[in-house]
Amino acid sequence: MNFLAEILALTVGLIWAVSGLISVNPVRAFGGLAFARVRQNVVALVLLAAIPVFGAFEVLTWPQVGLLCASGFVGIFLGDTFLFAALGRLGPRRNAMIFATNAPMTALLAVAVGKDQIAPGEWLGIFLVLAGVMIAIVYGKRRDQLHKWEQVQGPMWIGVGFAILAAMGQAAGLVISDFVIDVADSEKPPVVLVAFIRAGIAAVALNAIALTGFRAARAPAGVSQQNWGLAVLSGIWGMGLGMTLLVWAQSIGSEVGLISALSQTTPVWILPLLWIWTRQRPAGLAFVGAGIAVIGVFLIQLGG
Repeated sequence: MNFLAEILALTVGLIWAVSGLISVNPVRAFGGLAFARVRQNVVALVLLAAIPVFGAFEVLTWPQVGLLCASGFVGIFLGDTFLFAALGRLGPRRNAMIFATNAPMTALLAVAVGKDQIAPGEWLGIFLVLAGVMIAIVYGKRRDQLHKWEQVQGPMWIGVGFAILAAMGQAAGLVISDFVIDVADSEKPPVVLVAFIRAGIAAVALNAIALTGFRAARAPAGVSQQNWGLAVLSGIWGMGLGMTLLVWAQSIGSEVGLISALSQTTPVWILPLLWIWTRQRPAGLAFVGAGIAVIGVFLIQLGG
């Protein structure tokens, strides 16, 4: 057991929780699609710069490149776009909780395409994730929580739908990419190279939409320098630092399932951070629901 790897993986969950918080205001200023475009361009550049550090430009076969492009289109272009659209509508707490359903979705999709079988413990994990999310969403807000991040913008069902689509996109993208990275160690492409291809195709798709003149993909006039800075920081912090530490944890740790599970503790991390940030304590059942969901994620990841 490598405790450094586990600490790094936990830190990734914390980093992604902070990334969600610093993204809320710029998402609402830019709009979900425009924010995703700005952030994804930053992410692609950060990963491009990281490739020489974590892995050279190794040759991939065209089928592998095609799979990674499909994974990036579904998992990042569609997944992240819906994720940020949901973040703008639901706020960080609800968004993080619903997005946690990507773990059971990934497990079920892996079964559907013949990549895996679901063990009894994983079925329990799926149930716990869904139960935890329901508890946190329905009972996770106190009446006296008035911070703007707890206010839903627009109909709740649209935001929830976006978050579910984001989780579905993330799950599908992971399952597709698994056909490339679930191979013998001697044949594995560098993780950062895989991440760059996925992020790069998403950035290309988002920029292509902007070039068509679609207004929602372009940053509106009047966005403050602060929100521009936070959008860039979100990409560098969330993907640049977060992905770097996750790759480091995976390279030195032997229990990949545990590392993956620890990196998905964002729904738990985000609650005390919200308490500190907004000075309003989340409801007790928000902590209960988040804890149940994360236990479910652990069961799914460790049982897979």
